[in-house]
Parts: sequence; C-alpha cells; structure tokens
Amino acid sequence: MKNCILLNSLLLLLTFQSQSLHAQSYVMQYDPSGNLQKKSIAGQGPNLQIAGAETLCPGDTLVWTASGGQSYQWSTGAQGATLKVVPPASGQYSVTTTAANGCTAVRTRTFTVFPQPNLGFIQQTSPVGAPGPVSYAVSAIPAAAYFWSAVNGFILSGQGTPTVQVQWSGSGQEELKVYAVSQQGCSSDTISYQPAAEDEQFIPLNTGWNLVSTYLAPFDYSTPAVFSELEQSGVLVRVKTIDKIYTPGVPIGNSLQALEDGAGYWVKVTQPATWEVTGVKIDPISTPIALKQGWNLIGYLPNHPIPVQQALASILPNIQKVKTIYNSFDPAAPPIFNTLQQMEPGQGYLIRMTAPGTLVYPPDNFTGIVVASRTDNPLRAWQQQVVAYPNSVAAYGLVTLNGHPVPEGRIILAKVAGELRAVGTTVLHEGQSYVTLVINGDQSEQIQFYLLEEDEQLTSSFQLVLTPGTDAETVLPLAFGATTSISATVEGISNASVYPNPTAGLCTLRLETTQPTEVRVCVTDLLGRSRIVLPSTSIMIPGSHSFLLDLRPLSLPAGMYPLEVYTTGGVIKYKVFIQQP
Repeated sequence: MKNCILLNSLLLLLTFQSQSLHAQSYVMQYDPSGNLQKKSIAGQGPNLQIAGAETLCPGDTLVWTASGGQSYQWSTGAQGATLKVVPPASGQYSVTTTAANGCTAVRTRTFTVFPQPNLGFIQQTSPVGAPGPVSYAVSAIPAAAYFWSAVNGFILSGQGTPTVQVQWSGSGQEELKVYAVSQQGCSSDTISYQPAAEDEQFIPLNTGWNLVSTYLAPFDYSTPAVFSELEQSGVLVRVKTIDKIYTPGVPIGNSLQALEDGAGYWVKVTQPATWEVTGVKIDPISTPIALKQGWNLIGYLPNHPIPVQQALASILPNIQKVKTIYNSFDPAAPPIFNTLQQMEPGQGYLIRMTAPGTLVYPPDNFTGIVVASRTDNPLRAWQQQVVAYPNSVAAYGLVTLNGHPVPEGRIILAKVAGELRAVGTTVLHEGQSYVTLVINGDQSEQIQFYLLEEDEQLTSSFQLVLTPGTDAETVLPLAFGATTSISATVEGISNASVYPNPTAGLCTLRLETTQPTEVRVCVTDLLGRSRIVLPSTSIMIPGSHSFLLDLRPLSLPAGMYPLEVYTTGGVIKYKVFIQQP
C-alpha cells in the first residue's frame, strides 16, 4: 500500500511512516529517545458509499452500487462497482475500495429477505352440495392483499380477503385461483382449486356387521340421508362408531346424527347389500384425522390401495395395532404375523394408539381403475362367511399336526357354536407353522379351531376372552391330531389315520376295521404315476391294525402327494406332506 506522507520541514525529529487499512493514513513523529511526539493525518482515505435496496423478497435480485473509490472487491468475490446476487436469506455483504492516493476503505451493509406468504391450500368452507354460492378460504396473513380469479364463475364477495364466495356457472371446467401480496410487497405462489365432479362409490356389505368407510364427501352428511337406500330397502339394522349409534325407525336416542370425513363405521344389515355413496372426492392431504390414545375407528380416504406402513407413515411410531374384521398389523410383531399388508378403499380400520396423533394420508394422485378383490380366492370365499362383531381379538397360533408343522397355505377356521368367527392361512417361518386370526365376538366363548383341507377337518379347542382392545398374551398352541375324517362310503372301516404327517419318509397307517377287508396303499408321484407303498394285504380279524409305510425308496422330493388307501369297501384319500429328513 502506498504511504501517504505530509512532510514537516520545521521539525528536526526522526519521522516514521504508517499506513491504514481504513479511511486514512497517519505520520508518527518520535524524539531521539523513541517517544511519540506527534501524530498527524498524512492523507485522506476514500469516502466509500453503498446504494441500493436493503429489503427484498425471496427470489429477488439484490443490486448494490459502491462509489467513492477506484476499484472494488465484494465479500462475495465479485469485483466492480455493482453487486448483483440472489441471497437465500437475510444477511450482510461488505465491499473494499482503494482511492487514487492508495488509501483503502471497507463498508458493510445489512439486508433483509422477507418471507414469502404461504397460503396453504384452498378449502371449501360451505357444505358440499349446498345450493347457491360456494365459500372458499385460504390461510389468513396479517395486512396481506388477496387476488382471486374464477374460471367459469365469478367472485360474489371477499375479493382482497382470505375468504370469498363464488357463483359457478355450471358450464365447462371450473377453477379457482388466488395469490396474495404481503405488507412488505412479497407475492405468494398462485394456488388453484378445481371443484370435484360428482362421484359414486359402491361398498359391498355381508350379512351382519361390516367395517366400512367412504372416501367421498356426501352431498348430505346426515345419517338417514347417507343410508337412505339401505333403510328404505329394509336391510339396515344399525350403524355405529365407537361411541355413537344410529338405529333406523327409532325417533329418539340416535347419537350418530351425521357422518364425518375420515371416520369408519360398523354397519349391520340383514342380508348381502351394497352401500352406495354419492358425493365428491375428499382430498386426503387436506383432511387430517385426529386420533386419541387407545382405540380409534377410522376411514380410508385415498381411492386406491396403499401398503399399510406407507399409508400410516404419519402416525407409525405411535401405533400399537391395526385391525379389520379379517386381518391385523402390529409394528412390534414379527412380519409373519402381520396379515394386513395394505389398506383399501371402502374398508374401515380399528387403530390402537399409544399416544395421541394426527393421521395424514399420502396424496391421492391415482387415476386408474381400482379392481376389487376376486371372490374365487379360497381364503376370500371363507372370509365372506365370517360372522363379524364390533369386538374382536387378534390371536396368533403355532400350528402342528401330530407334533409336526403343517404346510404353508393351509386354511385355519375358528368357530363358535357353528358360527365362523375367523379365518386365516398358515405361514412357515424357521421350520415352524404359524397363523394369525382376528377372532370376532362379544363375550368369553368356547372357540373351536379347524385345520381345513378339502373334506377333512381337525379340531382343537381353546377358551378365549374376547374383550375389546385385548390380544392373545401368548401364541396359541393349535395342536391338531391325525386326520380322522373318511368317506362314509368306505364300508368295514370305522376309523383311519396316517401319522406323522408331515413325514420324513416313514409313517404309520392305522385302521379300525369292523369286517374282513383287503388293504393296498399307493402314492401318486410328480409324474402322475401310482407308486405302491403297501402291497395288497388281507385283514381277516376285525379290530385295530397298524402298517408301516416307507416312502423313502420312492425318492420323492419334498412336497405334497396324494396317498390312497384301497379297501374292499372303498378308497380313503389323504395328502401326505414329505419333508426333507
């Protein structure tokens, strides 16, 4: 840096020169002993100034111009008198300049970036389907001005405010738009809203109780109006939530006066029917569902299936259990027990929370066709026969047959006094067979379990307490014995069993005979060939007889194989599961 020196010829003292990084430079004069005698200005520094706006909005370009020097270096790295930058947030910039005499100066200036107004979303505030003008609202921002526009409609009132009334023409696609300008002059993004067209949803109902919901906002929310067709046809018995109820034909005492967006319902009918709902699609994002600690009965707002953990992501940490009539989901349980894999339109859900929370479903951007579950699935066919109750218990079972695990996919039924209360299929995990059953009921009852395969049913009984909100404390030991069901056309045989089943290759055929008979046993292999396991043998004395069946010489891969016991009176058919030893 150039030294700015003003000589003083009248002083006969030793003179030292000094420089400054700021506005000016000085001359220091010392005596022979080194003591400072005089400090004087040696040269005037530059008069640095910065011109330009100090406030701006998000995305605006800050333009500052410096003056008072010859060259300029900005703190952003830019050079020259003018700074142009789009700052992400409030802050400050500085500039350094050098004057013609070589002296320098630095000036710092602060700027403010005001926030952009956030309008949220346009929400219809007047009742859906109500006649006349429709009211809409967005977030209220103090001292902001609002600018609305309507396509195929016009603004009746509220222009400039966060709430307007719109009269739609009823012709063509309608659209409402709005943006706002804050007190600081910052504009929001323009948001738009298209009134939904009328839609219909058809929800099948089985005889008895059904757990259902709708993703539509009905034109009339009153309970008699929403269920009018079911009531007029005489099939509707009752509608209830956890704490409210509606009974057709009862003039007083109906606490369930109107439906709510995002709620689930128990609906009881006397015969199979279809609940038809007419209305407009509810926006899942703008319809949060408040959940309390404990059990909640909620609806499903998206119009397409979504995996359960994705659908409930907003409350997943506080979920203890989710149930339908048939399936359950427990975040803390092993995945093999979670039969509820995805949430579906029309279904209601019972959710038990460990703490209050707010459920917000994912955006509903699906535009395809939702295909209903096929009814030719054996499990689905059994599910439709389940007699549902508003109370249920989720039970897990360890399934064995003669002490061995059963194959995957076997159907397990739970019945009470002949009523089918639950159905599930077995899954294999680490060499064990498990099943999950949501058992419907309303009191402590004797449960009879059935291991089902074609016409064969094996039973195992347990006493369960069907208290709302409780779950089985341990895995139920669903231990089934040997198959005993045989065809009534087999004469001379009173009882028959093959065990163990599954088997590693050795098993026993046990027959209870009432008269002399011939016995021959064959197994059908993967190529459809009948392989003899027990050659024709005569039984002359009635009574109990056992035969060792060695399947190992047949070298059959692991799997299920038909096994036929040929007798004089007929054929007894089994399916034997061969597993690797």
